[in-house]
Amino acid sequence: VDLVTNGSVAIRGKYRRAISLIDSLGVSIDGARKETYESIRRGGNFERFLANVREIVAVQKETGSPAAIEFSFTAMTTNIGELPDVVRIAADVGIKNVYVQPMEMRDQEIIDRVGPYHIDNMPIEDVYRITDEARQVGRTLGVAFYGAQSLMRPRRKAPEPQAVAAEPDLVRDGAASEMAIRMCQYFWHKPFQY
Repeated sequence: VDLVTNGSVAIRGKYRRAISLIDSLGVSIDGARKETYESIRRGGNFERFLANVREIVAVQKETGSPAAIEFSFTAMTTNIGELPDVVRIAADVGIKNVYVQPMEMRDQEIIDRVGPYHIDNMPIEDVYRITDEARQVGRTLGVAFYGAQSLMRPRRKAPEPQAVAAEPDLVRDGAASEMAIRMCQYFWHKPFQY
């Protein structure tokens, strides 16, 4: 079972038990500062979020599940500058992976509401500088950092093998292929989306 959570529900009772039954858990994090997090995750509480993440990691240490926990970060002009600190928070709370992706905007309502905040409105060199720094922080602190190719500085590619792989290569050189991107489609208004 693979799930994604915004980490806003306290990890007690049945929720604690449910966490112990999950194979892989993505935890959406919207910023490394209270002000940024709460401006994006309206109705969210940054301190409660961090406490819940720590509890999720405690469940993992006690039960071995979820086997994988990662922070999922949807990059926007308003929060990407905090990405290196998100990696630092991951290290601090015991999360070993951070994934960054751009916000996907497929319908006009989303474009109208959040278009000005889309990461494509930033110079790509600024985006690369920030993701390079986040990658370096991850290397220093032992946190794997990877993301959508569109946000990562292109790396020199190794020669392609002649044989066709049975499975697509979803992550190479720290950049996820567009096939692997799990893009966020909705700008959050409240802690729970139904």
